[in-house]
Amino acid sequence: MRASVALVDPDFWRLPGNRIGSLTNPDEHPGLTQGLVFNLLLWDEPANWQRAVREQIVSAQVMSRFGREKIIEWYLNTANYGHYAYGAEAAARLYLGKPLTDLNLAEAALLASVSQSPAINPLDAPEAARQRGRKRSA
Repeated sequence: MRASVALVDPDFWRLPGNRIGSLTNPDEHPGLTQGLVFNLLLWDEPANWQRAVREQIVSAQVMSRFGREKIIEWYLNTANYGHYAYGAEAAARLYLGKPLTDLNLAEAALLASVSQSPAINPLDAPEAARQRGRKRSA
């Protein structure tokens, strides 16, 4: 969990869940909450300023109503890790052959990096995945 938060949204614990800067680029979904809202709720809306505003509003509402722990849980359970592995638990079992709770820091960093680039995974690009994981755990 910590590896994913550190990689995807290092300011997650101190920011309100949305970033105003994303209004200028509707294709950008900075942070965990906005990425989650886009991926699960607004994915089929056209990229324009209205969707960017809606993403801001819904992200703030989700953060306010459900809290940070629930958002992290939802993110980790829905992230795409490639090879039809959705969620960190499925990815840990597929790529590392063990449950998520048994991962060490390097393995967690590897999975966090795979969630950002699912094509660079231990099955399709093992060396590239290991290098990316090492950069994340350093």
